[in-house]
Amino acid sequence: MTAELHVIDVGHGNCAVVTGVDWTLMVDAGASAAVIQTIEYLGLDRLDAIAISHRDLDHARGLVPLLSRRDLEIGAIYVGADAAKNPSAPETANLLVALADAKRNGRCLVSRDLDDTFNSETLSGGGVSVEVLAPSFELAMTGPKGKSSTGSTISSNSVSAVLRVTLSNGRRVLLPGDLDGVGLAELLGRGADLSADVLVFPHHGSLSTVADERAFAAEVVEAVGASTVLFSVGRSAKARPTEEVMRGVFDANPKAEIACTQMSSGCLEADAELPDRLAHLTKLPAAGRAGCRSCAGSMTIGDLGIEGPNVATYQEYIGVVAKTPMCRTVRP
Repeated sequence: MTAELHVIDVGHGNCAVVTGVDWTLMVDAGASAAVIQTIEYLGLDRLDAIAISHRDLDHARGLVPLLSRRDLEIGAIYVGADAAKNPSAPETANLLVALADAKRNGRCLVSRDLDDTFNSETLSGGGVSVEVLAPSFELAMTGPKGKSSTGSTISSNSVSAVLRVTLSNGRRVLLPGDLDGVGLAELLGRGADLSADVLVFPHHGSLSTVADERAFAAEVVEAVGASTVLFSVGRSAKARPTEEVMRGVFDANPKAEIACTQMSSGCLEADAELPDRLAHLTKLPAAGRAGCRSCAGSMTIGDLGIEGPNVATYQEYIGVVAKTPMCRTVRP
C-alpha cells in the first residue's frame, strides 16, 4: 500500500485524510457529513492523529461527531494556537466541550502545541512524513491582536498552522489552512522552505483581509512552486476562488493545473443550471454530490499525481456546465 492524501469536498471548509501503511492522519475536519462518510468509506477504525490548523468551525467542527463515535479510535488531536473568532457561539462551545471531555476522560491526547517547534514525527508514520512549518513559536505566543515582527496586526488566520505532507513516493502537498498575508510574510521573512508539488490554496481562494489578492496569490504560488493548485470551496453567492486570486495563480505559473472541490459561482452563477447528475467524480464521499454542486469533488493524490476525477471527463464536464470557467477564461 502506498501513501495517499485525500482532499475531501466538505463544501466551505477543509479536510484532508492521509493514509499510509497502518497510519492515518486527518488535517482539519470541516463542517460536513462528508468527514464521517469518508472515514466509513475508507474503512478506518483509527485515526492516529488529527491536526487542526485553527479553530474556525469550517476547519474544526467535524471533530464533534468524530469524538462521539466509540467505534473510532483516535490517538491524538493537535489544535492550532489561535483564539476562536466567536467563542460565545453555541457551536464553538460544543466544540470546546467535546475537546475538554476527550482530554479529561482520556479519550485521546489533546494538545495546543501546533507550531514550528512541534515534534513533527508525532504526525508522521507509515510512509508519510509531515512537517509543521508555521506558525513560528514567537508568532503563536504573541497571538491575535498582537504585532508581528514587521509591525502588522496578527489575526487568528495569521497563526493558522501550515503543514507539508510528503508521501512515500516523494510527492509533497502543502496544507496552509487559512494562512493570511501576515503569516506568509513571517514565513518568507525567516526563509522558510514552502516548496511542494500540490498546494491547497489558503482560505478557500478568498482573502478579504489582504489588500491585493492577486499579488498575494502570486506570492504564495511562487514561493511554493506547485504545479497543481486546489481550492477547497463551497458553492455560495460569493465566488470562491475570486477572479483576482485566480489571476495571481496564473501570474506565478501560467501552466498551473487548477481544480476546485465545488463549482464556484464565478464559473456558473445560477443553481438552476447545475446538471441533474455528476458522472465524473471519484467514489469518495463529496458534500456537493447530492445537489450536483461538486466540480472536481473529492480528490486523491497518490503515485500518479491527482488520481481522480478522470481528467478527460472532468474537462468535458467543465466545458459543458461552466458558463465562465475561471480556470480557462482567466488563464493567460
